[in-house]
Amino acid sequence: MASKIYNIPATGGGQLYWPANIENQFDYLEMEILRFSQRNILKRDIANRNARINDNPTAFPSSSVETSLPSQTIPSESRDTSTTNLKTKGKILLPIPDNVSYTDAPQWSDQSVNALGRFGAQAISEMMSGNKDNGAVSAIQQAAEAGKVGVIKNLLGKIGVDPNAVAQNVAGKIANPYLQQVFQGVGMRQFDFNWKLVPRNEGEQRSIHNIIKTLRTNVLPGFSNDFSPNQQTNALGDLLSADLAASGTLKGKQNVDRWLTLPNIFNLKWKSPEGEIDSLPRLKQCVCKNISVQYTPDGVWATRMMNGTPQPIAYNLTMSFGEMSIVTNSDVADGF
Repeated sequence: MASKIYNIPATGGGQLYWPANIENQFDYLEMEILRFSQRNILKRDIANRNARINDNPTAFPSSSVETSLPSQTIPSESRDTSTTNLKTKGKILLPIPDNVSYTDAPQWSDQSVNALGRFGAQAISEMMSGNKDNGAVSAIQQAAEAGKVGVIKNLLGKIGVDPNAVAQNVAGKIANPYLQQVFQGVGMRQFDFNWKLVPRNEGEQRSIHNIIKTLRTNVLPGFSNDFSPNQQTNALGDLLSADLAASGTLKGKQNVDRWLTLPNIFNLKWKSPEGEIDSLPRLKQCVCKNISVQYTPDGVWATRMMNGTPQPIAYNLTMSFGEMSIVTNSDVADGF
């Protein structure tokens, strides 16, 4: 399709939010980007890293793009996080997507405890409760009888015979598997968000371009030739980095792809012009598991000319997030 020219060009633009008036007229999702930091590190490394962060605060993005977003270098309030020493890199604002849903996933599984597990557990429970007379004796006797069935089933299984098939053919019965629901924990919540981004002028076109580029930059890893965090030394890094340097085959050439740096993580908040939205559950710190950008959302390549270059008239942005820690009942009481 032929490119069209914006009828109303706009100066400025390029900020990390869309649309341009989002903070004043829309409810929105605030995506605060945080630099990932390792857990379970030595005390020496914690002190060194804190000193570096306090001495060298840097804003994001590093380009000369103007932005009116406040507090670009100030992390948000402390949360129940799964990492330490996080450093903010900036914020991106987008309208609240249409597909906002929450799913809590307690994990249960059907498991067979067999007769021995059923009555053996009962016997142990009776003894621990102090009922060592009739209750415990009866439970032990039942467990012993169940044990005989278990021994016969194991013997038949060892010779390649299905015990239940034998029991069914002989007596028209099978052994009760004594199924129980066994709690296996709880899964971490996952979120899939989708936006259709349509720029209304050149300024918003630049903003969308910067938003997509910034998101892709921060959800992907980088290369590093040093095991130490942020190219600094730590106890384990001192050892590994020395070994890697000695193993280099080309003198004067750094092996910059020895390690992959960790992608950054996200603090996601639902906000309105009046402040944080409390009618939606809060989100714990998240990692981005997938980002997809569709440059032909309407099934055809359609563009507008900007500075002599064709730019898409619309984008579909899809992001998948996963929380970094589980949600418990106490978290729900705290608004998660």
